[in-house]
Amino acid sequence: MEHTTLYRKYRPQHFTDVKSQDHVVQVLQASIVKGAIPHAILFVGTRGTGKTTLARIFARELGVADEDLYELDAASNNSVENIRELNEAVVSLPFLSPYKVYILDEVHMLSKSAWNAFLKTLEEPPRHVVFMMATTELEKVPETVLSRCQVFSLNEPDRAAIAALINDVFAREQVLLPTGVADMIAIAANGSYRDALSIAQNVLLVAENGVVSAAMAAQTIGAPTSMVVHSALEALAEGDVQKSLEALTKVQTQSASMDLFATLLIERVRAIMLARATKNTTVLEAYGEEASTLLPMLTNARINSKMLLRLLDARQGIGTSSIPSIALECAFVELCE
Repeated sequence: MEHTTLYRKYRPQHFTDVKSQDHVVQVLQASIVKGAIPHAILFVGTRGTGKTTLARIFARELGVADEDLYELDAASNNSVENIRELNEAVVSLPFLSPYKVYILDEVHMLSKSAWNAFLKTLEEPPRHVVFMMATTELEKVPETVLSRCQVFSLNEPDRAAIAALINDVFAREQVLLPTGVADMIAIAANGSYRDALSIAQNVLLVAENGVVSAAMAAQTIGAPTSMVVHSALEALAEGDVQKSLEALTKVQTQSASMDLFATLLIERVRAIMLARATKNTTVLEAYGEEASTLLPMLTNARINSKMLLRLLDARQGIGTSSIPSIALECAFVELCE
């Protein structure tokens, strides 16, 4: 039996399925209603935000059949010869549809000569052609191209939106997901629906009898245990450098993501600061049972803005060294002085 990945299975099929991009969807729908179809569209956004998915939905709403929908990866079709072939192909009429739609992904990868060959067609395409391009790097798209396109900047989905999607997917798959796991997946996905569903796919595979244990989910995601995160936070609050470094070693022993560990630690420091400043502990409720261990830290003066800023700086440095733990090691030593 053919196996369908979660990303393909739950990819939005209609405008009503698209999340976090209302500002784009409304304009695209209006253009169809008013018959003002742009001949060239450029979708801009970070990876996994749904650029090509929106392009496919728009093509479908235009009544374009599969035979008249062409998708090209500009990263591997970026030469002037490729574009010349495209320029020749657009002239022919669609087979079954009112339009021929060309979706060009990673369009910033086109060579300079390819862009030059494309400009004339992009400016004055046949009336039956719609170009839809997608890019993660707007600054690499020539100004002469931007001026010929209707540009849509896609929002990076927030964590809550991604977590809601993951909870919905697991409910549909009839698999019980422990509290907090969807949020953990959302953090690890770093603003990408596609990455979130890819991570969720791995978590789903380790489910047994419709249930995923919290420990197995954390291990699959690459997340450190909450005990290790709390141990590090407690050590920083006490100024215990040895204990803090031992927590880092445990993160490595668990083969957990150092970046995810830093993110979880930063969030707890932030939550404690906000609860203290506002004299409102509601922000701690998001941590469930863990909230009771965070409450006593509200009176700890070591947990302050200096700690938060130093940890943020360390997180930025995790990916710049061959040893991911170095940035946090330096931060822990400084913060425990």
